[in-house]
Amino acid sequence: VLAGRSVLFLSAAQMLLGLGGQESARALERRLRYYAKVGLLVVDEVGFLAFDNRNADLLFQVVNRRYEKKSLVLTTNLAFGAWHTIFPSTTCATALIERVVHHADVIKIEGESYRLRESNREAEQRASRRAKKEPSGKTPRLRPSPAPNDKPQASSDTDPIPATESTT
Repeated sequence: VLAGRSVLFLSAAQMLLGLGGQESARALERRLRYYAKVGLLVVDEVGFLAFDNRNADLLFQVVNRRYEKKSLVLTTNLAFGAWHTIFPSTTCATALIERVVHHADVIKIEGESYRLRESNREAEQRASRRAKKEPSGKTPRLRPSPAPNDKPQASSDTDPIPATESTT
């Protein structure tokens, strides 16, 4: 991007919705050419949802048009061996994998998810803020119940603990 190259980042779902929503063959062809010409195409979340035949074909067309011509980055939470579970056929998955890995650098990222790590950190911060707001170890003050012969006192709007009436 800083070197003046064109980069497009989108989720697989966004890309396939955009392609599938084209009204005519001509509009679809125009959109496919656009995805084929961008300098670097980054498609996120491949494998998050299963692909039907139409979407698998559209993804294959994008990958095939970029194959050996332009750079492509795919992010997925699935190993290639599990792609047959999200594509309609093993043949389709194999054809995609072959084009994706040929001349590719496959980078496997292991470890804790940054989203999970951030979520845990935020939860700890919220708990810490709540603990600071609440007095530690103190129980709420309760007003003693009036004696059986006493009449209950009317509570005012400013009294945080209303008077209670005992029935014993």
